Amino acid sequence: LSAAAGWISIGEREVLFAAVDLQSQGWIGSAFDRLRTLQAETLRDHIVREVEFHDGGPMSPIVIGGDLNMVGSRVPLHALTTGLPSAGEVLETLRAERLGERTLSTWRNPGAPFAPGRLDFILVSPSSLETQNAFVFATEDLAPGELLRLDLERGLSGELSDHLIVVADLRLR
Repeated sequence: LSAAAGWISIGEREVLFAAVDLQSQGWIGSAFDRLRTLQAETLRDHIVREVEFHDGGPMSPIVIGGDLNMVGSRVPLHALTTGLPSAGEVLETLRAERLGERTLSTWRNPGAPFAPGRLDFILVSPSSLETQNAFVFATEDLAPGELLRLDLERGLSGELSDHLIVVADLRLR
């Protein structure tokens, strides 16, 4: 399981941030899909234990982000969004659209036989965190003037990864 987590102090509160990269490949019910589900359940169980023993108590805000590789079933996503502390709430899956598009696509590979899709997610505790803004960033979506202002090249995102960056501005409630 590729994951890392840490408590970040924001003012008087602490938020648990977890980054994750679940198993790729497979289809619904495949060995890869079952492994993804096991990884998601394991991560959720570790988060539950961490929050229970942390000073912030069971109401601590939680943010989980990363490559969930939802190429099979939605069971791993369900495992990550339910059964966590935060008053038993279900984590919210942020809706982040690509800049200049109306898609939720976070992965693309023109050389692959697969259509672009949504593999990367940010999940948050909705009772304690408010989403101010969320989007998917790719340099190829920026206007020439923005590229120049930011000192970026149009093809940079594609050169770095076949995944795109999911960005979210969150505010404590």
